[in-house]
Amino acid sequence: MSIPSSTGSYDFGNSGSRVAQYITFTIENTGNMVLSLMGSPRVTIGGSHPDQFTVSSQPAATVAPNGGTTTFIIRFSPVGLGFRSASVSIINDSGSSPYQFVITGTGVANTVIVESGGTDDVGKYSSIAVDSNGKGHISFYNDTDNRLMYANNTSSAWIDKTFSSTDNWGMDTSIALDSSDKVHINYYHGSSGDLEYAVYNGVSWWKRTLDSSGNGGRYSSITVHSDGSIHISYYDVTNGNLKYAWF
Repeated sequence: MSIPSSTGSYDFGNSGSRVAQYITFTIENTGNMVLSLMGSPRVTIGGSHPDQFTVSSQPAATVAPNGGTTTFIIRFSPVGLGFRSASVSIINDSGSSPYQFVITGTGVANTVIVESGGTDDVGKYSSIAVDSNGKGHISFYNDTDNRLMYANNTSSAWIDKTFSSTDNWGMDTSIALDSSDKVHINYYHGSSGDLEYAVYNGVSWWKRTLDSSGNGGRYSSITVHSDGSIHISYYDVTNGNLKYAWF
């Protein structure tokens, strides 16, 4: 496509947030004299969101006459969601300087299937935490087998780990990571009604019951303080109370 100066534009379309998309643009010299690109850098980005559009490869300083070409590459990597725009400017020695046009794009959410249910119903009561390397850790419930599960993508691909083969463990799960990226999970034991807690040491889970005073472990939420202490809020169904546990 041809992009006219001042009135032209190019739309990158939808791009996953923080996922780079690269487009190569071609400059063609239709005149009969050498075209010189005089800016430093030769292609610059301005406008509303110049930080999310970058020139990853600059064109040559001169373009041969009578159909000679050079190319440059613009990288679009939206941070967050929504519409983004910027302007491209190319200073040159022709009668159309600076040559300018608008570039736009839209940041959208990235989605992926972490665990395919197949014949099972998986993914209820999910909770997520992100480690210091930007990797995700998810606790969730397999409603078919009635058990808690855990998955992470620390090795690029998502890998699930069965937390327990014991039935009716893991509803109302909540997950948090400490400063060493150690995984902490609390959950509701459906058979006993207890609030339970587990921490993963990289090899196995260490588990403890925190509250066994009746049907008292629903709808929990966990966080880890900077000093390493664990804090959990939850609902006592039997007495209709909001409760708080820490250690």
